[in-house]
Amino acid sequence: MSERLAHAEESASANADHAREAEAKTNALQARLSAALEDASTFKTRATERIAAHKAERDRLVGQASLLENKQGELRATAKQAEHRLLELESRCAALESDLASAAAHRLAAQERASSLEAEGR
Repeated sequence: MSERLAHAEESASANADHAREAEAKTNALQARLSAALEDASTFKTRATERIAAHKAERDRLVGQASLLENKQGELRATAKQAEHRLLELESRCAALESDLASAAAHRLAAQERASSLEAEGR
């Protein structure tokens, strides 16, 4: 019986050693898991911050693009107005040139009449 008792004590001691080793491994694995979870949480936080920064930059660029599109529309409208104004000015210039040519012709005719009257008056 003492042999059985000794064997049982050895088994109990071996089981206790295995249990301590298993607990130590479990504790080590739990520590590694905890560290991995902390790393994952830090990574997720950084990724979330980067995503938010990228979204903010995208929104800023979209806003700038919208402003540029509006400005481009305004510039196109201004260019059309300037083109219309230029056509009006060109038309007025042609009319003034025509008036000037007509006035020059009238002046020449008046000078010729004046010369003719002077010649008759002599």
